[in-house]
Amino acid sequence: MKATEQRTLQNGLRMLELLKRHPKLKATEIGDELGLSSTSTYRILAILQEYKLITKEKSYFQVNQAFFQTVIVNLKKIPWHELKTPFEVVKEIQENVYLAVIEDEQLVTKRIVNREGIEIDVQSRKRESKVHHSAIGKVLLSFSSDEDQKALINNIDFTPMTAQTFQEKDLFLRHIQEINKRGYAIDDEETEIGMRCIAAPILINHEVVAAFAVSGSTENLSRRKFNQLSKKIISFSHLVAEELIHLSR
Repeated sequence: MKATEQRTLQNGLRMLELLKRHPKLKATEIGDELGLSSTSTYRILAILQEYKLITKEKSYFQVNQAFFQTVIVNLKKIPWHELKTPFEVVKEIQENVYLAVIEDEQLVTKRIVNREGIEIDVQSRKRESKVHHSAIGKVLLSFSSDEDQKALINNIDFTPMTAQTFQEKDLFLRHIQEINKRGYAIDDEETEIGMRCIAAPILINHEVVAAFAVSGSTENLSRRKFNQLSKKIISFSHLVAEELIHLSR
């Protein structure tokens, strides 16, 4: 290991220890406490965020508890109706918010809050999209175990819903590998023309338990917003994971 790499690793570990002692610090506070330049501070913070060791809420950084904690979560007993984060997300971005899982190889919606902050009864809403149509399904598939992923893909009927839907298995396999690397999935009019969706996995103990997504019109979710919005969705998914851990205790 090079000397510069060793110093980066040491400073990264120092940051984690600092954030364990003092949750929710600003970058300037972290740099001052550790005696680091602003350039080094932001570079190391970016690395820690990339590896999901820390999260950022507004201008504050904190340890990603969902990454470090081992929590026993019974998926069938998760209190989805008690989650508050979806409403906070709607207030900030003013788009529809979804929480969904895969059950018996089918997409099952657990929570919907529309852009007006009104909860939609998921029991009365039939989900027509399949696992490879939507951002939700793709991100759940991408972060599933190799065994589950293989079983799901082998059972996919690649009949398209729109002209944008994936219809080739090999191309789709490369697509979900890319999703796993970047940490989020996009449904770009693949389920419904005129609609887009961005989804990120909700990870607990490094395992995907659900998908968190924001959906809206192509006008509201323009492609130029993808980069900025995807970062927010990933951050929100971490908050949902932390809330689920708290509710499961």
